[in-house]
Amino acid sequence: MNPTLLDRLFWQSGSDKGFGGHLYGEFYESKLKDLRNKPLKVLEIGLSNKPARNDGSISDTPSLWVWAVWFRNAQIIGADIRPFKAPMDRMKTYTLDQGKGADIMNLVEAEGPFDIVIDDGSHLSSDILTSLKNLMDHTNLYYFIEDLHITGNLDVIAYLDFIFGDCAESWWSACERGRFVACIEVERWKKQHTSTS
Repeated sequence: MNPTLLDRLFWQSGSDKGFGGHLYGEFYESKLKDLRNKPLKVLEIGLSNKPARNDGSISDTPSLWVWAVWFRNAQIIGADIRPFKAPMDRMKTYTLDQGKGADIMNLVEAEGPFDIVIDDGSHLSSDILTSLKNLMDHTNLYYFIEDLHITGNLDVIAYLDFIFGDCAESWWSACERGRFVACIEVERWKKQHTSTS
């Protein structure tokens, strides 16, 4: 298997999303390749599971750096339960608990709406669903949820299937232990949902 550009960028940054880790790059590239030069707003929840040096270094928030390289004209917003400094211009970081709707809505008020949301936060079903339910109306294009293979997320998968139907796609990565990511095509779902209302 040849690693994609995103897999290599994830590896270079120290993120577990790409080559040498979860191998989500292929899936992300298939969805995001035509958006690279668009003036987007990208939100990632969950910035690192490593101890933070909190000096604004790329190693503290590796995937934020990748999104800034990949999306050349995007504003990148990061949110985590721990404080992190933004490593580059075009980035902002916020400290919040993704399981608290009020925290999510404060972020929406400050920065929303978002074109793309990536949930790589706590991986707890209740937190995933709280974030999703509060952010969906404030998301324009795609909503990704990473690491759904973690035990206890079957209710999230059932929810995605029930609410979003064929607008939600799940993908198993080809890495050694297999990793599971889902993508909701928000724009398509909203069009379908509006036309059936």
